[in-house]
Amino acid sequence: MFKKKKISVVFGTRPEAIKLAPVIRALRAEADLYSVEVVSTGQHDVMLEQMLRFFKLEVDHQLNLMDSQFGLGGLVGDGVREISKILSRAQPDLVLVQGDTASAFSAALAGFLERIPVAHVEAGLRTNDLAQPFPEEGMRQLVDRISSMYFAATSQNRQNLISEGLSAEQITVTGNTGIDALRIALEQELEVPSRLKEFFGRAERRILLTAHRRENLGDGLVSICQAVLDICRQSPETSVLFPVHLNPEVRNTVYGILDDHSQVFLSEPLEYGHLCWVLQNVDLVLTDSGGIQEEAPSLGKPVLVLREKTERQEGVEAGCAKLVGCQRELISQSVLDLFNCEKLYQEMAEVRNPYGDGYASSRIVEVITRKLFPEISEPLRANS
Repeated sequence: MFKKKKISVVFGTRPEAIKLAPVIRALRAEADLYSVEVVSTGQHDVMLEQMLRFFKLEVDHQLNLMDSQFGLGGLVGDGVREISKILSRAQPDLVLVQGDTASAFSAALAGFLERIPVAHVEAGLRTNDLAQPFPEEGMRQLVDRISSMYFAATSQNRQNLISEGLSAEQITVTGNTGIDALRIALEQELEVPSRLKEFFGRAERRILLTAHRRENLGDGLVSICQAVLDICRQSPETSVLFPVHLNPEVRNTVYGILDDHSQVFLSEPLEYGHLCWVLQNVDLVLTDSGGIQEEAPSLGKPVLVLREKTERQEGVEAGCAKLVGCQRELISQSVLDLFNCEKLYQEMAEVRNPYGDGYASSRIVEVITRKLFPEISEPLRANS
């Protein structure tokens, strides 16, 4: 009989919840070994609540950090202070974080300062340009410097960590847990809203567009919206679904340019299950998001990345994604080229997804078990 180990899992944004939900499920499936404590910072509010409901996640500690009036510095400072209080009382054996957000960095720093080992899911992503994306690139590099267990989605992510002097023995290539979440979502029965069915019933070619990155706000987002107008004008059989981020700056720009266009369907952010359904059914994805760059290739959907640089270079190298930045002409021409050339489209659509098989969470739990229970000779199976 083994004494249970306590693991504190900290997240605060929708993408973190998506990618940590399968890991939490897998840890809680090993109830004889682990006591799992979930901390939500509340960095995202409404969108995070949707994720908690969808994955049926119970939160043990709910903070309310949101975006601080003192900006990112205030958000991180508040996060470190409040998470440190929780960790100091709980004294977990491991702190688990994911990605590159202020919540992830705050939790990793709090764990480090409390002398609690930190494990980083999706470690090793790099653009090696601290301005692109900002502040995510700096956050993830800092999290990796103070972690002691690394779960890299790809072999390239692993090599990035090794090249920075981190121990290869502490790094495991697992695949991306976002693909686990996608698999779980697609296995569920889902009632699709009539408004989405209406969108898919009114066009021959369907595009999903998401855009909200800080570095794209202003002129970049204007250029993206203008490219959408060009695409619609040159391809009347195409419709664009654009779930608009809650950021007021994003909404003012998008609605100011694209509202009331007959080929453009502007919506509120989609619940995760509905987003997965949409990904299954569109023909093409335009995005500056990170997670969608990983999810879309799993479903055979070409991705045009609305960024100058991506930390997910594997998709570009494999051929399922293409960097187009925010250049109006390049975006519109790239879309039209794919729609007008079946061979070019199929070359991107048929590429094998480089981000994993949907069972990364099981591998993560097996590694954690080997580390925390060295007396167990055979890693226990972790249900995803």
